[in-house]
Amino acid sequence: MNTEELKSIGLNEEQIAEVFKLRGKEIQQAKNDYDLLKTENESLKESLNTANEKIEMFKDVDVESIKSEVDKYKDMYEKNTWHYKRHGVQYRYKLYKEESTMKDKKIRIKQVKIKITILILTIEITSE
Repeated sequence: MNTEELKSIGLNEEQIAEVFKLRGKEIQQAKNDYDLLKTENESLKESLNTANEKIEMFKDVDVESIKSEVDKYKDMYEKNTWHYKRHGVQYRYKLYKEESTMKDKKIRIKQVKIKITILILTIEITSE
């Protein structure tokens, strides 16, 4: 739309100036909206890339192996508990050491589960 087109439909100079002023505001608002959407899009892409990188870190985690180790230490704990009750103080140190190792393994499994849950939630939030 230009001045000549507006004159041809019967608008005077003052009306034409007002039309261009209003159109300028619309264009500026559209530019602002575009910039905001562009920034939001870049932020979402960055979040998605970060989430994908974190997922790749857990790709090689063998959760079943960790679970089997926990079961192994649980069995050892139960066995040592039985021996401790039967033989007394001589097993106290061994039992403590095995128990500490088993707790570390359980903590690692919980940490992996928490990290996986966070990643899943991040992906779900990002995909919305």
